[in-house]
Amino acid sequence: MKTIDIESHFTELDRSILVNNVEYERYFDFVTHILDAFTAAFAPKNGVQEYEVHIVQDFALRFLHTLRTLSLKYLFEDSDQMRIDVTASGFPNHLEIRKIAADQSLLKAGSIPAVNEETLKRQLLDKLIQGESEPRSTLQKLALAQYHSTIEKGELFGEFVPGNLRELKTFDDKRKTKRFLCSWASFDTVTNRPFVYLMVFDNDPDPEGEKTQQVDKDPHFVDMIRKCTHNTAPLKVVASDIDEAYAWVHPKVLKRIDIGPILGAYDRTEDEQAVEIGKHIPPGHFVMHVTTEIMFSVGQEKKNMGLLSKSELREVFHVDETNKDCMERMVSEVQNYLFTTHTVMQYLSDSQKEMLKELSAPPFICPPVT
Repeated sequence: MKTIDIESHFTELDRSILVNNVEYERYFDFVTHILDAFTAAFAPKNGVQEYEVHIVQDFALRFLHTLRTLSLKYLFEDSDQMRIDVTASGFPNHLEIRKIAADQSLLKAGSIPAVNEETLKRQLLDKLIQGESEPRSTLQKLALAQYHSTIEKGELFGEFVPGNLRELKTFDDKRKTKRFLCSWASFDTVTNRPFVYLMVFDNDPDPEGEKTQQVDKDPHFVDMIRKCTHNTAPLKVVASDIDEAYAWVHPKVLKRIDIGPILGAYDRTEDEQAVEIGKHIPPGHFVMHVTTEIMFSVGQEKKNMGLLSKSELREVFHVDETNKDCMERMVSEVQNYLFTTHTVMQYLSDSQKEMLKELSAPPFICPPVT
């Protein structure tokens, strides 16, 4: 079904290309269907976790919108095909996400000439009336024009996507000591998967310090988060980097949600268990893993900054040494979730019972791709 593009430091399967445009349409239908099912499963529920569910759902919808935007770019393209990572991912290669950002920059700079979509639609209608069954050139121009129009509006997923800053609690109004929830997301350049982050932290600015020590008034706070985000680094490292970056920011809980990989028609992973499961996934069916890592603080300790500097408080992050998975990941807690179809679930219940026992909740049952 596939041909392979081999380039320099990427493996063959990191940058697989499909054999024709029909296969690309099927691929986009397949992946967008799964993400649709994922966002539906994360429907907001009443309770204290509702705002977190909204955050995950919003980022997932943005990624879904980005995939649909990419499908416009490649819908009628013959000379340049989209690269897909079929090893422990199932999503497009990260270079495709970078290309969107590059195209956005070209549009802003005026380097891409504007095209009137209505004119192209009239041209397409004229050719159809004249009996041209497949006016491919016009269709390609129209799809590309719609792609440019979509990315110009923004609201797409990228290598770093800032979220919102939400005030949760005020400890001392006079000192401006507050607790916040912030969120962000990123598309990882190593695993080619989307990640979502949520962090609860205390902001304790120096009463005599700069006003920007209040994070909701600091224009550089998001840039700091961007620099400290390393998707493949242990979560303790990310939390510690943020803790070190600003003396007045104290991370209390940091969550990282890893969406994927997807097992199914577009998977060529060499993992033995995944290969075995793949043998029992019918066309249109799938298994998608979602992993949440959690790091939380259990207190603070003073860190001496030098002879001429005062001591600063640093968080003490807990690693659950009684859990092998937590030890390997350097986190406090790991939660594993599974999204699959009823047919595949029947096989997993019979033959992969140990894997199901490791899940943090019963598998989410989704409809197959039709």
